[in-house]
Amino acid sequence: MCEYYDEQTALVLDQCAPLKTKEIRVRSESPWFTSNQRALKAEKRKLEKKWKLSQSNEDFEALRNTKVNYRVQCKRAKASFYSDKVSSACKGDQKKLFRFVRNLVSGTAPPKFPIGDSDEDVANALNPFFNEKVDTIRSNIDITRRAADVAQFCSHVNATYSGNPLTRFNDVSNEDILKFINACPNKTGPCDPFPTSLLKACPEAFVPLISRIINTSISTGSFPNTWKHATVTPILKKEGLEVNPANYRPISNLPFVSKLLERIALEQFNMHCTNNDLHCPENSAYKVYHSTETLLLKVCSDIFAGMDSQKVTLLCLLDLSSAFDSIDHNIFFSLLLNCCFPMEFHKVAVLDLSAF
Repeated sequence: MCEYYDEQTALVLDQCAPLKTKEIRVRSESPWFTSNQRALKAEKRKLEKKWKLSQSNEDFEALRNTKVNYRVQCKRAKASFYSDKVSSACKGDQKKLFRFVRNLVSGTAPPKFPIGDSDEDVANALNPFFNEKVDTIRSNIDITRRAADVAQFCSHVNATYSGNPLTRFNDVSNEDILKFINACPNKTGPCDPFPTSLLKACPEAFVPLISRIINTSISTGSFPNTWKHATVTPILKKEGLEVNPANYRPISNLPFVSKLLERIALEQFNMHCTNNDLHCPENSAYKVYHSTETLLLKVCSDIFAGMDSQKVTLLCLLDLSSAFDSIDHNIFFSLLLNCCFPMEFHKVAVLDLSAF
């Protein structure tokens, strides 16, 4: 069904909007430069040519007044544009605000890749490094000790958990699908058969089919293999670093509908964890209304509380290398089955999660 969806949507797009090659001249205009400023600029050039021919004081005064007005209008338009951009686009989101300011100050630097004659050479240079890095980290972990710790933790949680079971994920309606689609950014990757903006512009044509595919995936507990294919782009961890595989972070671009299905499953899973108090109260990552700011506030509050109580505060910071890539999925699902939802978490739901 997923292959059919990708093939047919790509076919319709090729028929309605076939790919064409066209040469265009790129002009680097500022985004705040509108038709008003363009008209003033044209008027300024016209008066400048007139003054060069006449050399009269009247034409010079008219040119000078137009130049002053042009500079004032450009300054106002620039200030208004960036003020509206910060207030409307960022909307209090600190991450978007910092990204916007960084791009405004330094611009977007072109990506730097390891030396290679083709994309295949670059992939062959980076892929072994990332795989060997994760394998090395896992091999240095004591599996016997790890299994014993997991068993001890499971036995403790089994005796204390009294929440409701999560037997399966629920089907979603077309209205819910549309809500998730509108909440997603307009990002389109190489694996998408058509632009995401087209999907948002014509929801009545795509939502019923997407809803059927997603509900079928939920009811069968399977994640389509086609949606697991991603385009991986290596990004430097920090500007100015050497072109070395150790300084790169792999960024995976999955199909839009694949991320949509993940969001739906994640929301239901998070809702179950919230309703049954399964979230760690000290965790600030990947939680609604939580961020690095809430974490810093918590740390500072604990430090000040310790100082008020005349206690010595020791802060220990731990940085885990490839933390997510090093997760053992077998142990993770064992924890879900035996701990977070001990003995009451239906195995079908575990299989549903393992499909992701």
